Amino acid sequence: EANHQQLLEQYERQVEELKVDLELRRKVEIHEIEERKNQHINELLFNHQEAFDEIKAYYNDITRDNLQLIKNLRDETQDMKDREKKNHKQMQVLTQENKLLSEPLAKKLEEQRELEERLRSYTKDKMALKNLRAHNKQLEERIAEAKQEYRTTEEKYKKKEKERD
Repeated sequence: EANHQQLLEQYERQVEELKVDLELRRKVEIHEIEERKNQHINELLFNHQEAFDEIKAYYNDITRDNLQLIKNLRDETQDMKDREKKNHKQMQVLTQENKLLSEPLAKKLEEQRELEERLRSYTKDKMALKNLRAHNKQLEERIAEAKQEYRTTEEKYKKKEKERD
């Protein structure tokens, strides 16, 4: 019975040692699992932070690009407005110049029309002048003939008067 008691005690000690050993293993395994879990959580947090930083940088780039585009478009719009004002002023100046030049142009066109009309009648006038000169020459010749005839007649008259006296 002493042997049995001794074996029972030894068996209980071994069971106790196994319990302690198993408890220790369980705690170590739990600790390792918690470590892996914490490591996994840290990796997930790190990966999520990296992904978040990348997304944040991506959208910050898009926002910066869009803001730059807006600025450029505003600048272009302002340039276009400035050019429009400049062109409007230039158009007003040109319209004023056009008004100032249209009156002398109208006078010159009227003068040109009158000169063309005179040019058309110039050939008629030239022909009429030529005819009038020819007629004048004929009349002068007739006058000269008439004067000659008058002188001749007068001389005959004077002769006849002398003969009669």
